[in-house]
Amino acid sequence: MNPAIGQKAGLAPADQELVDDLFHALSQPLTALRCSLELALDPRRTAEQCREGAATALEHSEQVAGLCIALRALLTTEEAGEPPQALSACEWLQEMIDDLQPMAESLAVQFCLRCGAATRLCFTPQRLRQGLLALLEYVLNASPENSIVSLDVEESDGYANLHVRTAARPTSRPRKGGSSSPRSDFEQRLRLAMAERIFRAGGGSLWHIGGPDHPVFEVHLPLAPAPSLFRPISR
Repeated sequence: MNPAIGQKAGLAPADQELVDDLFHALSQPLTALRCSLELALDPRRTAEQCREGAATALEHSEQVAGLCIALRALLTTEEAGEPPQALSACEWLQEMIDDLQPMAESLAVQFCLRCGAATRLCFTPQRLRQGLLALLEYVLNASPENSIVSLDVEESDGYANLHVRTAARPTSRPRKGGSSSPRSDFEQRLRLAMAERIFRAGGGSLWHIGGPDHPVFEVHLPLAPAPSLFRPISR
């Protein structure tokens, strides 16, 4: 990777390493894409073989596009966006859970949310969604089968403290296939880096406390100011 890319984006050393890995990850689908296109254009191949080669090339092109989108998302997580708004923590977390429910069911993981209805965050809606999705997708993929991901919110010193924990149950078991592949490991690192940068850019923070099998996170997000009880007197 050109070092100027990381320097221009203001990346920390760990994030620069992640971007380097992302560019390295691009080389495999790009090489496969070229090979698939060359085979598809080979005049000695049948029409069916050409169609199969074109379909394979399409799959590789989608992988390249996905990695490019991930790179752009990482490099723009700290760009200035819309002004922050007062957002209901409970409503937003429930919306994230609803969106991720199909993924949770496919991974045999359940959500448990405990949050006071009055807790309101001061954050940009789009950024909050991106950060929460990245973090919760990481947790879901890292959690054992038949486990519970709990989300607990409490207020302290002007911040909403979101505790995300994976609790094992007697029926919990490691995921089939053993350790993750290098690609999935990279994708997990990318999710966590994006969430950390998004929360930090919005005045919050992300702390990784637990181990890889039972992840525990603390997210500190700024609270919205309490609404005034008095209205200004019009003159």
